Amino acid sequence: MIEKELTDFLILETQLLEHLTHRIQESIRAQGEARIALAGGNTPKNLYRRLAQESIDWSKVVVTLTDERVVPDTHPDSNSGMLKECFLNHCDARFVPWTQVFASATEMAAEITKNVIPQLPFDVVLLGMGDDGHAASLFPDAPIYTEAMDPNSAPECVVVDTTWVKYQRLSLNFAALQQTRLSVILWKGKDKLPLYQRAKNGDTALPITPFLSSSLASRTPTEVWFSL
Repeated sequence: MIEKELTDFLILETQLLEHLTHRIQESIRAQGEARIALAGGNTPKNLYRRLAQESIDWSKVVVTLTDERVVPDTHPDSNSGMLKECFLNHCDARFVPWTQVFASATEMAAEITKNVIPQLPFDVVLLGMGDDGHAASLFPDAPIYTEAMDPNSAPECVVVDTTWVKYQRLSLNFAALQQTRLSVILWKGKDKLPLYQRAKNGDTALPITPFLSSSLASRTPTEVWFSL
């Protein structure tokens, strides 16, 4: 694991922006395109706005999400809607959507699996860290959690039901999210430091813990960027 800690989050964000830009450009040079999976939430919004303005041949970049709420993309809590507003509307990257047109979440997950999994391995996966230690929408109290975190399972999108989150969720499973050449975890806030330290110490009760290991695709160390 590689750590990057700065007190000033804007400076941290700027350095991460430069890092991601370089990796995306490097992937385009090496293989003709780049494939990236991006997290939702508030923390990366400004990073996405800035990333869209970078001198990248976005026509050669495929973008998708790591997870989504089962809501229309016009809903204020939609990750798809946020990504369109902050990023996709400002560049011509190709978006692999998390479609909302199916009758059930199970049908939606199957369609996402069909469309997203062929993009593996990703060149970049950007994740956050929730207040309970979750990554993407892999919540520890979800009935599917153990199955979804199995590194030996087939990469897929899963339906996540929990007792406390407001909406049903869809998420790439651990096996899919680890199929990346670069895995970055971005978080901020002193309140999350004890949680992060528990994960670093190997607390298996936290979903973020196994993400701190090397990615399955490249065996390169996960990078954790954070500001207190």
